[in-house]
Amino acid sequence: MATSSTIELHPIVMEPISEPPFECAGNGLTCKGHPRTPVSDLRSWLLVGVDRMRKNAKDPTTSKTKAWWQAQFCLYGLPNPKSSLTLAELRAKLVSAVEEGMCDSIPPRIQALECRLNERFRSENALARKRRFLESGGSEDAALAIENPSAFLRSKFKLGPSKGHGHVTDSNEGCTNTDRDYIDLDDDDDDDDDVDAEDDGQLGLVRIRRIESAKSTVVTTRSLHSNACRT
Repeated sequence: MATSSTIELHPIVMEPISEPPFECAGNGLTCKGHPRTPVSDLRSWLLVGVDRMRKNAKDPTTSKTKAWWQAQFCLYGLPNPKSSLTLAELRAKLVSAVEEGMCDSIPPRIQALECRLNERFRSENALARKRRFLESGGSEDAALAIENPSAFLRSKFKLGPSKGHGHVTDSNEGCTNTDRDYIDLDDDDDDDDDVDAEDDGQLGLVRIRRIESAKSTVVTTRSLHSNACRT
């Protein structure tokens, strides 16, 4: 099964999944709709605020809502502050946490949850995407080309490990095979090419033509799918 790192996130066709107090849309956790602000920004905003005020620079935290302040505590694995705290009190507590280095790293339990929810969202979103594509009239082959180009190319065009007749380096256009992929010349679809391929150089050209054809199929199908998801 593909992992979250190999499953395309976009297009997104479903709402974020929720595991209170967190939500996830496949690209990290949010809390109350707010993502984790990098600790470098927190340091800049909270610990050098006096210098900023002296230079009459705008303080980015002045526009932050109570929900944003509360979210940072959750996303950094800090003790949840009381809901009755004012903005000034929340700021003071977060300043203390940043000064004490409590935001320098993310607790393992938060990292594990983030990985798990990213994986779950990407998998469920891919299934929802496929379902929508099939309902719009797309084929199973086209759906496979969109979600797993490598598997599509191997099954449809007989791609496999190099047999020593040269090699072709795949581009980034949806092909995830190794740079020594080839296309089996024993298939029955391109007999004319096989007759002309009398030496290694010609064999290489045949493979290039077929791989480029495969890539074009994947890219075109992905484009059609993206348009379908927007409707």
